[in-house]
Amino acid sequence: MTSEDHEQYSLTKILVIWAAVTIPMPVLAFVIPPMFVEVGSVSWFLLVWYLLIGGMVWQFILSMILLYQEGALRSWAVFKDRVWLNAPRCPKTGRANYWLLLWLVPMFGLFIALEVSPVGAFIGELILIPFPWIADLPFLDLSQLAVPELEGAWWLVGVAVISCVFNYLLGEELLFRGVLLPKMNGFFGKWD
Repeated sequence: MTSEDHEQYSLTKILVIWAAVTIPMPVLAFVIPPMFVEVGSVSWFLLVWYLLIGGMVWQFILSMILLYQEGALRSWAVFKDRVWLNAPRCPKTGRANYWLLLWLVPMFGLFIALEVSPVGAFIGELILIPFPWIADLPFLDLSQLAVPELEGAWWLVGVAVISCVFNYLLGEELLFRGVLLPKMNGFFGKWD
């Protein structure tokens, strides 16, 4: 690896990248939709969803631009190394071991158990204590999709899949964990 491969981002660059992807999201969710459809309607809910997916696609595009400028798109090996897409390492031996991913199975089971139990509802209520206005955000109420005009609208499954892929893989996660996190140590040190 060259010294360029380990070059860290400055605080200014980190903040500019962060702002470039976070500032558009509330604009897409709260400013644009009311200009076109009635707030709280099914059309409004869907428009907010589409626009937020557009924001996540923008995160992916910006990630690809930054990775291209750094030369990380030359090969899969370079890309994988740049975004820290590696096997987990055993803390005792330091050796890569994909079997360590199996700990996710019981953790996922625990998450599901907590989510469907009264504990999940209690945690949800605790989150609302400092932010009570969150409960009033109409686009968080997925029951709006349970309307007669969307009965049999299986295309929504495709929208949900696209939303998940860009939210959890190609959008936020790639940008914040893959592009920014490996380049923040130079400024934030161990707090990156």
